Amino acid sequence: VSRFLRDMGYLSLSHSLLTEIYYISLSIYDKISIEIADISYELASSSEQLGSYDLALEYANESLALRKRLLGGENFVEVLKSISLIALIYKKLGKYEKSILNLQKILNMINIGS
Repeated sequence: VSRFLRDMGYLSLSHSLLTEIYYISLSIYDKISIEIADISYELASSSEQLGSYDLALEYANESLALRKRLLGGENFVEVLKSISLIALIYKKLGKYEKSILNLQKILNMINIGS
């Protein structure tokens, strides 16, 4: 539903719904779960689109930490997506060196994985 709202241009409403889902999920799932990692990623993306870059970075880092811990090398793509989002957020914050460092992490992971 939140993606539909986002796609229809209702970013704030989508973000509010995701926030509610996040807190409900914390009461249902273990804080260290793939569900929380995925919702954190969606909240990071939503926050970035709304221009709340500091909040987006918090959620993106949470998503990355959980995905690395839970998935390791099993779901390479999900870890890369989190790092890519972090790089984008740093770029939007004007922290280009940090953005480039994260992009280099992605390149290093792709080279190792190939």
